[in-house]
Amino acid sequence: MDKQLGIIKEIFIPEGTGKDFYIDVMDSNKIGFIVSTDDKEIRVIGKQDDFNSQLFKGDKVYVKKYVDGSNNFYTIEPAKGDF
Repeated sequence: MDKQLGIIKEIFIPEGTGKDFYIDVMDSNKIGFIVSTDDKEIRVIGKQDDFNSQLFKGDKVYVKKYVDGSNNFYTIEPAKGDF
């Protein structure tokens, strides 16, 4: 697991892809974030819940990277006073 500090630069509702291609953004239960770290921008997409729906543009967060075989997965959590 890799963990980096970053700032949320953009929040968006991802459009459907693959088998979910025709899902309207109004019916989506997913949320996406673009987080800027020291060296890159990371795109994080996940299921919308009470936790991540309280995050806003400009919030400081940790981005955690998990590797499962050849796939990379990212999650975010607030960075409380760590900057």
